Amino acid sequence: MTADENQTRNQAKLKRAYDYIIIGSGASGAVIAGELSKTGAEVLVIESGGEDAGPTVTNPSIWFHNVGSPFDWALPIVPTPQLDNRHFNMALGRILGGGSSVNAMVWTRGMERDYDAWERHGATGWSFKDVLPMFKAQEDWKGGANEWRGVGGPVHVRTPIDPHPSAPVFLEAARLCAGRVRQLWPRRRHRKDRRRRRCRRGQQTSGPRIAWPAGGGRFGHAIHYFGSGDQRGRIHDRWPRC
Repeated sequence: MTADENQTRNQAKLKRAYDYIIIGSGASGAVIAGELSKTGAEVLVIESGGEDAGPTVTNPSIWFHNVGSPFDWALPIVPTPQLDNRHFNMALGRILGGGSSVNAMVWTRGMERDYDAWERHGATGWSFKDVLPMFKAQEDWKGGANEWRGVGGPVHVRTPIDPHPSAPVFLEAARLCAGRVRQLWPRRRHRKDRRRRRCRRGQQTSGPRIAWPAGGGRFGHAIHYFGSGDQRGRIHDRWPRC
C-alpha cells in the first residue's frame, strides 16, 4: 500500500475534531505528523499538492523532470548581486512528501561549525553535539553505528552502489585541490566530501511510498512517517488543491 492509498482510505473516515492539524505534508510536516501519531494522537494533515504518483516521482533517476512541473512550487527568487542579479525560481516540492518526493535524494548534514555558531549567537540547544543524536536517530546507516552514524532509524542510508563515472573524477579533482577528501562525517567536514544516498535493499529512497517494485523506487519521509500500521492509521490527509 502506498502512502497516498493509505491516506485516501483514511479520508473516508474523517472526523469532526482532531488532536493536531498539520499544515503541509512536506518533509518536515511528515515527520511532525508521524511522530505525533506515535503518541496515539489523531492527526489531520492538510496538503496543497497531490499524491506521490507519476513516473518522475517513483523513478528517482529522472527526478529533474519534477523541476518546473506541477509538483514544484517554483517560487521566484528576488535578484541579488550575490547571484549576478539572475531571475530564476526555487524548486520546492508541492506534493505529499514535499521535496523528499521530487529531489535527487542526497543525504547530507550541515557543518559542525555552523551549528556551534548558532548556539554562540543565542540558539540554545542547537550546537552540533546537541543535534547529532537527532541526526543519528533518523538513520539506518548500512555501514553500522559509530560515533557519527546511527542504525535502526526510519531513513535508510548508504553510499552509491554504482556511482556515475564522473563521481570519482570529481572526487579526485577535489582531492588535488584540497589535499584530501573525507569519506565520513568529521568534525570539520570538507565541502567536497562524498554525499550519502538514501536507499533500501538497493533501491533509492525519498518519497512517501510503502510498497516498492522489484526494479527499485523512491522511499523517503512520507513513507517513513506516513506508513501503514496502528499509529499511521491515525494520520488523515486532505489535498484541498488550493
